[in-house]
Amino acid sequence: MKFFMIVFSLLVITELSIAKDLTKNVNSLGADPAILKRAKALDPNNRVRVVQNRSVDRNWRVELGANYAMVEGGNPFLNASAVGGLAELHITPRFSLGVRYATFDNKLNSEAENRFEIGKKNPQARDNIVPEIDSPYDSTHGVISWYPVYGKINWLDMGISQFDIYLLTGYGQMNLKSGSSDSWTFGGGLGVWINQHITSRIEVRHQAYQDLVTSGYRNMDMTLLTVSLGVLL
Repeated sequence: MKFFMIVFSLLVITELSIAKDLTKNVNSLGADPAILKRAKALDPNNRVRVVQNRSVDRNWRVELGANYAMVEGGNPFLNASAVGGLAELHITPRFSLGVRYATFDNKLNSEAENRFEIGKKNPQARDNIVPEIDSPYDSTHGVISWYPVYGKINWLDMGISQFDIYLLTGYGQMNLKSGSSDSWTFGGGLGVWINQHITSRIEVRHQAYQDLVTSGYRNMDMTLLTVSLGVLL
């Protein structure tokens, strides 16, 4: 029994000695100039700033692009799509002023075609059956955009692109069969700056306007889901 007590005491003394030496070595790390130099080189604040640097310069640059849009809403008897373009003056990476243009391709939907067919067969009921359609021709809006969130995309280690999530609002005009109408727009999107000169966007915008039928003006709304490709000058 005494033998085990002696061995246990020796182990405890040895452990305390090792712990004391280890504590002494750790406390002396701050006095080692080489270690301090390495620690400064790994300053996390500097590393964060490097990660946050924007890879694409958008200070006072012009962006031009072409786009295609799927259209939801608007006249309930039309299936519409749109092609158009955008022009954007990037004042800073946070703000830009721009123009959105869209020209519409309108087709009657199945409900409208059925009503027109019924109207042909029954002229007496034509006025009550055939829908009045004030087709949109094109639209132009001036917009202001705000880019509050940005990041970087790693394309399977083949390259890195910068992206921004943005919000926009603006005012403009819709040209319709009946004439022109004031129009408001708002929405948001994702802009991907592939490199210093190639850009792409996915954007969703709501447009509000008025069309004109026999009964008078009607408030109308449509949503455009737009995909665009452009250049930074």
